Amino acid sequence: MYAIIENGGRQFRVEKGAIVEMNRVGAAVGEEIKFEQVLLVGGDQLVVSPEALKGASVSGKVVAHTRGPKQDAWKYKPKKYYRRRLGSREDRTRVAIAEIVVP
Repeated sequence: MYAIIENGGRQFRVEKGAIVEMNRVGAAVGEEIKFEQVLLVGGDQLVVSPEALKGASVSGKVVAHTRGPKQDAWKYKPKKYYRRRLGSREDRTRVAIAEIVVP
């Protein structure tokens, strides 16, 4: 069984036992978290209806807080020797999916 959840404006396909890396979640390492916004549940039968997914949830445990790869951006103006290198790294959280609950 798998589920599609939404967190931080992004959608993730999760299964029981999988480790998912998502935007930083405000929970400590080892803490249980619950995702209430389940968009789809698949497996033997596909459940997409919002009425059928009313009480559905996905629970997981925070494994680690990390940072993503550096995103590089360059600014320059031709013929002026103006060059600037910008960059940033996103804060990420690894979550181990423990359970998918469907009513």
